[in-house]
Amino acid sequence: ERRRDGEVLTIAGIVSTLKQLTTKKGDPMVFARLDDLTGSAEVVVFNSVYSSSRELLEADRILVVKGRVDHKQEGETKLLAMDVTEFEAARTVTEVTLRVDARKAPAGDVSARAVGNGGSVAGFWAGCVGCCNVASRSDKTNMAHPQKIGERRRR
Repeated sequence: ERRRDGEVLTIAGIVSTLKQLTTKKGDPMVFARLDDLTGSAEVVVFNSVYSSSRELLEADRILVVKGRVDHKQEGETKLLAMDVTEFEAARTVTEVTLRVDARKAPAGDVSARAVGNGGSVAGFWAGCVGCCNVASRSDKTNMAHPQKIGERRRR
């Protein structure tokens, strides 16, 4: 999928190749190729990020990289690393927020299901089991009314 230049995204993959260089200013930097089941990506790690992630950048390691898409050279797309972490150290999701704009939802879709489960948004999710808390926001008016739904439950 083609991403727009400058877009920030997070990818994960196995480091297949590493090429260490020194910039004209004498700072170390790395070009790394991350592979996953769908393809590969070229990641550029400048000194500002490299200094804090040096020990992670080695072949056959699974990494999560947050970076900015760069299309500067014709036909070549790179990800300029902003943050590099180990896969195991990736952030665990503890809460999900669902936002429903009642002004745009097809009439009756949300309310019919909610009425059948107790007449509330919490009733809409009754019986669902997940691994994190769920919060909902209804934008029926210009004001949002956050409502926490249930306890954290594991499957």
